[in-house]
Amino acid sequence: MLLALGVLATSQVLPYDAARMRRRIDEAIGAVQQILNATRYPAPIADVPHAYDDLFLMAEFLTNTAIKAELNALSILGLGPAQAKQIQDWAHNASLGFEQHQECTAISEETVQAPAGKGAKGKIGQRLFASSSTSQTWAVDVSWDLFVFKDDSSSSENNADRIVLDSRNATFRVTTATKQAPEFCSTPFQLAQIQLTWLFQHANEQNGSAFTIDRSLASTPRRNNDIADALDFFFNVTSWTSQVVATIFKPTMSQGSPLVAKTPDDNGVFIPIIPLVEPVKCPRNNTQNATCTPSATLSVDDMNTFLATQLTTLKAKSQQITGTFPEDSNSTVLISTAEARLVMVCLHLTRLAGAYSDSVESIEAMLRDQLVAALGTRMAPTDLTQYMRFNYRRLFNAETRPQEFSYSIRREGCDPTGTVALELIDSRLSGPQAISTLTREDPVGQLVNVTATDGTVVSLAGRRYLHAPIFYQFSGQSLPTINLVARARQFSTLILLVGKIASHGEFEIEVATILKDKEDLLIPLLFDTSTTSTNFQDILASLSPQQQAFARAYRTMLLKQSVFAFAIIDVQPQIEQLLNVPLGSLLKEIQLTTDVIKLFIDYQLPADLLTYVGNSTNITGRIAYVRSQVSRMNDMLDHAKQQEAIKKHVNDVVNNKPSDDYDYDDAFQQQDPSAPSNRTKPANPVRQQPQQPVQAPPDQPQGNPNSTDYTSLPGLLQARIKQLDPDSGLSTTTVSLGKTWTFYSKLSVQSSAVATTVDPNNRASEQSDAINLLVAISKSGTLPLEFSELHTVVPSTQRFDETLLNLVVQDDKNPIDVVERSSLIVATTIFNRPAKDIVARNQVRFFVLLLLCCCMCMCVVFI
Repeated sequence: MLLALGVLATSQVLPYDAARMRRRIDEAIGAVQQILNATRYPAPIADVPHAYDDLFLMAEFLTNTAIKAELNALSILGLGPAQAKQIQDWAHNASLGFEQHQECTAISEETVQAPAGKGAKGKIGQRLFASSSTSQTWAVDVSWDLFVFKDDSSSSENNADRIVLDSRNATFRVTTATKQAPEFCSTPFQLAQIQLTWLFQHANEQNGSAFTIDRSLASTPRRNNDIADALDFFFNVTSWTSQVVATIFKPTMSQGSPLVAKTPDDNGVFIPIIPLVEPVKCPRNNTQNATCTPSATLSVDDMNTFLATQLTTLKAKSQQITGTFPEDSNSTVLISTAEARLVMVCLHLTRLAGAYSDSVESIEAMLRDQLVAALGTRMAPTDLTQYMRFNYRRLFNAETRPQEFSYSIRREGCDPTGTVALELIDSRLSGPQAISTLTREDPVGQLVNVTATDGTVVSLAGRRYLHAPIFYQFSGQSLPTINLVARARQFSTLILLVGKIASHGEFEIEVATILKDKEDLLIPLLFDTSTTSTNFQDILASLSPQQQAFARAYRTMLLKQSVFAFAIIDVQPQIEQLLNVPLGSLLKEIQLTTDVIKLFIDYQLPADLLTYVGNSTNITGRIAYVRSQVSRMNDMLDHAKQQEAIKKHVNDVVNNKPSDDYDYDDAFQQQDPSAPSNRTKPANPVRQQPQQPVQAPPDQPQGNPNSTDYTSLPGLLQARIKQLDPDSGLSTTTVSLGKTWTFYSKLSVQSSAVATTVDPNNRASEQSDAINLLVAISKSGTLPLEFSELHTVVPSTQRFDETLLNLVVQDDKNPIDVVERSSLIVATTIFNRPAKDIVARNQVRFFVLLLLCCCMCMCVVFI
């Protein structure tokens, strides 16, 4: 049984392994040199300079050799010239079949009793038995036929369209421990067949070169329909040989079957399928012989020499089997010369298929290794991203060139108060890197409204940017890891609002937080690619008109409500505008600014109580007034706290509750009007003037009805993709926030930053503080926030069905061309300009892409 299992194991083709292939080549080189000539030195094509077309020639040479080797092996089974002529008369429509019949007949039954052990007692002279068992002897009749039949015949039993190559009948006995028949008897008939049509269509007895690869339809020497058909055929061969070997040896694997003392093999049979070339030395000055190439495949004569060696070793192996196994006429044995010869040929066919598959795969593996060697690295999507950052500098003009998504928050002429960025995280990079995006800065135009509370709408009147990053997603790989990073510098305060553009001119807040004094917040972004336009149309094709209308309407809504955006607000200059003090006057008033922010956050103090009202141009006087008001508000709040503390103390005394550590004597003393205040009043208080309504600056934007509707951009981009390049794999991408944030803060000025993990669902207090401050600095929505930046992000993803290396090696495609074309489509949509106004004028190659896009557009319109 173990020998039979070994035969079955060797009848399988293993996946490609480079080390195994190299060992096979090394073992074959010596034999090939002896077969050809000792003065000739064939070598693996990877070790010889060669041209790309040589790889096509090599694939054709290997396939034609495999076809001839297959016919040589079948000739040992009786498929000779006469049978081949009959198959040609059938227009090559033939199949090879193997069928086996088993019939089991019970012929005798025997009951065996086992004696009882020592100590068992019975009557005198009576023998005790512990148990009894019944065995059954079966007569097994096995018959099989190996034949070729015409494919379009009504049945393989039709003798007119059936050529029997070999057959045999055998009868043997099997003993089972029960009355149940052997397992293999449960399948009295088994049939294995394989089509030979492809084999005989490409067999050519004259020159052995019937197989060729159509270069016009081939992606690579390995990836084309012709090689794919060849590999399918040889894969089917291995399936057929495995079934035949399993069927022959199945009776030997049942309990009680006769043991097989020896199993056949194909050791010593030459495998002629080897990817070797013969180096050709071209003269240094190759002007006279321009057709000389650095290498050449072996000739047809060499192929025939290999095949003759294979046939010779096959016949020798067949003769060896004849002298080793019982004769065919011995009907009492299961494995005779006929079965051994058939199994040997099946094993050889399997090895031929494995050698052919490995040889063809080695061409692609060599291309992959050469590409990696040329690049100096095994490229990953991050490497393509890095290349495109470099390439964009050449392709786009200075105005539309992609920029790094990293912005300093600053007022004009001052140092930054913080930064905001979208950073790429990748192990192949030395650290976080700002992503590169197509960026458009829009005029303020219509104000963007932000609903802060139920009754307060805040208007963003600062700069606004539109960003269009393009991501790349290859097979089996996820989209890149991107973090939204906001950082505040020391003694500065920022408000970060994260959400989406809900409709034209409306920003919907999902997250609001305050950053101050060197605090950092990292929010991971999650990306989800939408269905491409082509796939969406394919899905709609099977729906009813009403279902299609519903799907289109809902998809339009999803696209419009998926525009990710965030705003960053510099609090200090906004407070200066709010308090009616000159811009920049609070830059060095750090404590005063801190006190004002605290009053706004902790007590929601109306800004009117602190705002300077008057016509004085004295900056110092205005600041002094604000400081005085802040001091008075703090005094009033301290007084209120003290009153609450006294009241609590009295209640505690009445109720006999232990008091806390509060110094009530000091509190009572401060109630005495004659007691000095602990706060310093200004020496020359500014006379308070009647409050006047705050007027917007003369250049304050009043709204532009023609400003960009950002919610329409995903739909416009999808329409442009569908129009110009529907099969490119480019699609819009939605953005959502990750569930785990990282917050860096410092406990003191000199301490190091401490990282903490933030759950966005448990930050209601931080959200409330940010909203309170937002409402305060906007004067409950009446004062537009000029010192703000709004960043709208409309990403898209270029998806590929293969990995990066497979795309280049297997599909013979340049991903750079695909990404450049996608970048052009996105850029023309984002900037709303013709392509000639976007690309650099010296990029002639890029203008060719423009022409192709225009031609495609015209074809679509015409259709």
